[in-house]
Amino acid sequence: MFARDSLLRAVLTLAVLGATGVFAEDEVFHQSFEEGMDGILTPTPATTSLSITNEEAQVFKGKAALKVAYPADIKDESQMPAVVIPGISGGFGGLALAVKAAQPTPLLCMAFEEDGSQYMAVASVPGGQWIELWYDRADFAKDKDKPDGNDRLDPEQVRSVVVCDLTFFLANMVPGATAPGVGERSLVIDEITIPREPRRKPVLVDGGLLIDGFSEPYARAVLAGVGTLGIEPREVGENDDGALLAKYAISQTTPMAGVLRPLPHNWEKPPTGIRFDAKVDFVSTIVASVEEADGSSYLRMLEPSPTAEWQTFEIPFGDFALSDDSQDENRRLDVDQVTHIMFGDAGGMMQRYGVNGLWLDNLVLLSE
Repeated sequence: MFARDSLLRAVLTLAVLGATGVFAEDEVFHQSFEEGMDGILTPTPATTSLSITNEEAQVFKGKAALKVAYPADIKDESQMPAVVIPGISGGFGGLALAVKAAQPTPLLCMAFEEDGSQYMAVASVPGGQWIELWYDRADFAKDKDKPDGNDRLDPEQVRSVVVCDLTFFLANMVPGATAPGVGERSLVIDEITIPREPRRKPVLVDGGLLIDGFSEPYARAVLAGVGTLGIEPREVGENDDGALLAKYAISQTTPMAGVLRPLPHNWEKPPTGIRFDAKVDFVSTIVASVEEADGSSYLRMLEPSPTAEWQTFEIPFGDFALSDDSQDENRRLDVDQVTHIMFGDAGGMMQRYGVNGLWLDNLVLLSE
């Protein structure tokens, strides 16, 4: 979905290099940058600069971290700023790292199998503070643009892991949106770990599998549109119950905005639908859409209450309809092929312009 062929070729070229260092028995890779940046490269050296920083405010743990610097006005998606960990072998249980972004930043984490198949996870991190990201293997969803023979992430086949800034790609997804700012953008990365096995178990709730309760200090989703995405208290005065808040502007030049969340495939029973809590700050029509690996998109229109109150929506997958601009050979939603879900504000279609807020919580894959 996100990576371009030129970036993929660069990553696969670097993958023949072996990961260096001595790692703990339950890890296939660990880098704290205390002794340099061995095992870390960039597939886009024309735009991405890697260096070691020892500034105390720029180090998460120890005395060193990796600074990733790049221009803010990149136009070519094949030059998306990225770092790659090549030569992975021995398993893939997930990915952990500490990140400090200079500005609020959408990130893409990708796991590449040796045949070029790729699996993705995303995050939206706030600016100016350290955030500890953690993804288990099951959190990585298949990328629809790179089919896999068995449609399953094979941990023993993972050879490279990539982390990149999605700002430039997302800016081109939405008409009228532009990449923010001029000058330089940067990330500081510390304490990268790839364990051999997953470290968390799936969370089962009434009716299915909890995909996201939005309890982390960062969002495991990205915003396609002009605005911000983050975690906020679900209710005023609450400090321990978070929800996802997308704040965005709808106008004639930027008539849409949407929250994209990859869907993992760590369910034991085939899911039958989705359930989630939602509310909007101002009246609007929300389109929930799921997309198959071949690009076919299925939609369901929702009308949240205009009173800015939380509502629970439960939608069987059979209620999603094939979108008018999609072609599907069997005209049926194949749940095992779904890669992600998007919640889009369709207010621009009704000339409802202005700033709005979409809140989401408790995203569950339902099963029988």
